[in-house]
Amino acid sequence: MATISSIQRKDEQIQKLEETVNSLQKEIEDLFATTFKISDYDDGNEGTNKSATDEFYSDVEREEAKIELKSNDFEDISNEREKLKMEEWENTETPTETINSESDVKCHATIELHATGATQKIAHIHSEEYMKKLNYISETAKLCIANYKEQLKYKDEVIEKYKSLLKIVPDEQNVREIIDNSSPTAKQKLRTSSEILLQNYNIDIEAKDMEIVKLRNEIEQFIKANRKLTKDLHSHNQTKDYAEISTQIDLPMISDNDDNDEITNGTILNEENNLSNRIDESRKSISNQESQLHTPSLVQSIMHTTPIEVTETQNNDVVMEALRKEESKIMIMRMEIRDLKQRNAALHIKNKELEKAYESIRVEALSEIKHSYTSNINLESDAIVMRLQQELSDLKIEARNQKKLSQEQKEIIDRLQKNQSIKNPQEEVSKWHEKKARESNVNLLRKKLKETQQREQEACEKLKKRDEQIMQLHKSENIRNTELKRLQEMIKKLKSEKEMSNLQMKMINDRLKTSEETNIYLNQKIVQMKKESNELLVSISEKEKIPKDIKARDKTTKISKDIIKNIPDEELRKLKEKAEQFDNLMEQLIKLETEIEQQREEIRLLTDKLNERKYDCGAVAVLRDKLMAKEKVIEQQTVSTNNLIVLHVCINLVILSSTTLIQP
Repeated sequence: MATISSIQRKDEQIQKLEETVNSLQKEIEDLFATTFKISDYDDGNEGTNKSATDEFYSDVEREEAKIELKSNDFEDISNEREKLKMEEWENTETPTETINSESDVKCHATIELHATGATQKIAHIHSEEYMKKLNYISETAKLCIANYKEQLKYKDEVIEKYKSLLKIVPDEQNVREIIDNSSPTAKQKLRTSSEILLQNYNIDIEAKDMEIVKLRNEIEQFIKANRKLTKDLHSHNQTKDYAEISTQIDLPMISDNDDNDEITNGTILNEENNLSNRIDESRKSISNQESQLHTPSLVQSIMHTTPIEVTETQNNDVVMEALRKEESKIMIMRMEIRDLKQRNAALHIKNKELEKAYESIRVEALSEIKHSYTSNINLESDAIVMRLQQELSDLKIEARNQKKLSQEQKEIIDRLQKNQSIKNPQEEVSKWHEKKARESNVNLLRKKLKETQQREQEACEKLKKRDEQIMQLHKSENIRNTELKRLQEMIKKLKSEKEMSNLQMKMINDRLKTSEETNIYLNQKIVQMKKESNELLVSISEKEKIPKDIKARDKTTKISKDIIKNIPDEELRKLKEKAEQFDNLMEQLIKLETEIEQQREEIRLLTDKLNERKYDCGAVAVLRDKLMAKEKVIEQQTVSTNNLIVLHVCINLVILSSTTLIQP
């Protein structure tokens, strides 16, 4: 049970340490965030640098004060950890990894980081060093967490071991009971062996250890009470000296009474009588002093003026107040001494009762041993008796030692009571000065704590404002990212459309080349046909003159028939096929013109949207350049389409002329 309680205590201490470490880590992270945000804010607002630098220096001083106050907390935590490790080493005799070094690392890391943060603000050091230090601190924190986890694992293993041992112990007891039940001789040995005495011996030892601890605690209380008494006596002596100086009258009665009180501190009844005598005698002494003070005051009133009487009355009042305070303090001290003596008497009574119980237990054990053993005693019983006698002698020796200790403690108490009157006024004066210095330090620390709390509140407000600004910036950045993604998608679509248009242009150019070749061939044929027609006209003019209407008809029919006869059928088919191809090309050109107009409308819409935007970014400029290039390509396409239209018209005219000639 003792081991389980010690484990629980250690668990609680470890949890407290972990909570303190977590709180310190949070405060460190807050400090990092403040320094980081302040650095960003100062880099972005270099124009208003003077006001910002003043605020920053004030923040740096506040944070330094925080770190100075928290360094003491780190020292306390390290001391507590060292105590825990020593306890674990004594109980389990197993090594555990130390944390003090890690806490020191964290302390140094926080101090170094704070110092580097201040230098970065003043000298504008590059942010890479700052980020390196942040990474270093994060690594140290991770190492600390890993060490804590390892310690927790080790703790769980130890607990499991203890549980297994606790399970093994009852099993062993059961085995022993079975063995004892199997052998009746063993029963007699267990009943009559030294185990009974050992159990009683262990119980007595534990009880006496507890008494020793109690006595030590009481001795400490006595020492504290004696210190208080010495302080009170010293203050009493000082007030008595001041009273003697102010009144210039000896007080032999008070000193005699003090001596009598010191002598009569032996018993409780004498103290009560002395208290009553002390009060009566003090009153008598005060009345005597007043009478003694009144007689010279009358003489001096004749010789001196009224201000002297005023000073004498003031001195009397001071003496009365000092005596009253002394009496109250003496009463309190005597009550404390009475309580302590009563406790000591109760302890003596308990000690006597324990001795009586010890003797009764010893007698019972001896009687049981005598009754249990029969006449057939072996050599083993003699050895057991010898062991028991040795144990009894050891117990007697321990009892004597405890009696000696109690006597020594009594002597120490008597010495302390005797040495109450012997004091050094210089030590008390130095202690008084130390108290004053401590009180002043405490007041200063309280003022600093209030100032630091105010600074923390101001820093929290600033951090909230900066967090809001950062949230707004994140929102604006998200909006920009969405717009950029949309523009990138539009650019991809335009690129794909451009590629399709380029492919279509290549196809159209190929078709135009073929159409130009056919046009050249047709023009050559037309030239040949014109020559033949001219020759026919010349031949007809030479013939006889026929009536105009009949001749004209005959000439046209003859010329058409001759031309048709001269043109082969294959060429006529080719011409018809080419005419159909030209019609298809014209339809494709019309479709391209409609697509180009649609693209122009989309480009106009995009340009209008871009003009509506308040700010201009790099992606928008790139889009504008691409749109301008696209417009140039479209203009080139329009020029090429116009040329194609002209060629198509010319070809149609040629085909029409050829068809008119072909028809009868």
